[in-house]
This record gives sequence, C-alpha cells and structure tokens, in this order.
Amino acid sequence: MQKKQKIIIGACTVLCIGVIGAGIFFVQHKDKGNKEELAYVMSVSSMNDMAGTQKLAGIVESQKTLDIQKDAEREVKEILVKTGDEVDVGTPLFTYDTEKLEADLQQANLDLERADNDMKNQKDQIAQLEKEKKKAPEKEQLSYTTQIQSAQMDLKKSEYEKKAKEVEINRIKSQIENSTVTSEMKGVVKSVNNSQNGESINPYDGSSQAFMTILATGEYRIKGKVNEQNITQIVEGAPAI
Repeated sequence: MQKKQKIIIGACTVLCIGVIGAGIFFVQHKDKGNKEELAYVMSVSSMNDMAGTQKLAGIVESQKTLDIQKDAEREVKEILVKTGDEVDVGTPLFTYDTEKLEADLQQANLDLERADNDMKNQKDQIAQLEKEKKKAPEKEQLSYTTQIQSAQMDLKKSEYEKKAKEVEINRIKSQIENSTVTSEMKGVVKSVNNSQNGESINPYDGSSQAFMTILATGEYRIKGKVNEQNITQIVEGAPAI
C-alpha cells in the first residue's frame, strides 16, 4: 500500500514539473513573439511641424538658363562642346562656315569699286554738259539742262548704292570676325540640338528649341510638373519638400 502511494506521489510530482515547465516555455515564447510584433507609432502632436507641408516630386536645375539660337541663314562649321561640358565666360561653343561670306565680301568689294567708277564718270559727264551748255545757243539750253538733271539723278543713285554697299561690306566683315560663338556665362552645356546632322527637333516634347542650352552653376532650384492628377494638391504659398 505504501509502495503504491509512493508511485502515485512520484507520478504527480513529475506531472507537476512538466506542467510548470510547459507553462514557462509558453510564457517565454509568447513574450518573444510579442516583442517581434511590436509596432512603433508616432503621435499626431509630434507631426505638427509637418502639418500643411506639401510633398512634391521634381528635379534640381539651375536658376538661370541661357538659350543660344543659331543664325538660320548661316551654316555651322564645327561644334566645339558637347552635353555635360563645363564652360566659362568666353569659352568657344561653335563656329560658322565663312566660305560663302568670304565670296560675298569679294563680290561686294567689286560692286563698291564699280560704284566709285560710275560716280566718277557721272561727275565728269555733268562737268562736260555744263561746259557745253555755256557755249550752246539759247534754243539748246533746255536740252542741256534736262541732260544735266538726269546725270545728277544718276549720280545720287550711285552715291546711295555706294553707301548701301559699304554697309553690306561692314556687316559681312563683322560676321566673319564673329564666326565663333562663345559662352556668355559660366555653366554646364545642357543640350545641343544639331538638326543639321539629320536630328529632328520635336516642338511638342517640352525640350528647348534653342540650338544650344547652358545651365548656370552656383544657384539651383527645384522644378516640378503640374498635371491633372496633382493640381488639386498644390497650394500656393504653402511649404513643400
């Protein structure tokens, strides 16, 4: 009988120990699981500093952009820079072809020389007519007067053509002397639209229509786009990040 009681007591003891061990194991793993599933939150009050701030997407770009247009009547001979190159004030960007201008200059100089010869001949003609008029009888005076006036009109026309030709020569010389286009500011070459080499420019893709675009370095700004989806979220004057 005593032996049976000892067996029962031993079994109960083992059972109690097993229950206690299982309880400890369950509690430990429950606490561990709770730790892994903890969610950290931020109070609304701590977000007051960000209240009303707009979050927008955009790109960083220069405050100043220089668009350089190509003379439509002239051909580009050589482009001296490429996209991404850094330039300074006075850096050569591209050169114009001067072959046609030099031919035009030669022709203009010939025209100017011809105008000078015409004027000399007309002045000599007027002087000769005035000399003959003094010796001519009275009935021929009107005829000489008419010839002299006509010669004087031709002389004025030649003088005007000479002045116009001188202006043209100065313009051609200036174009030849300034055939190299240089940068007017320090910056980075953003784009080069060389349509002469078969590259077409799409006027509707939002890109610059300038032959060359330079972005100034130093000061920058954030540039974003507004569309039908986000226009209602943008508030003028509100801070943005």
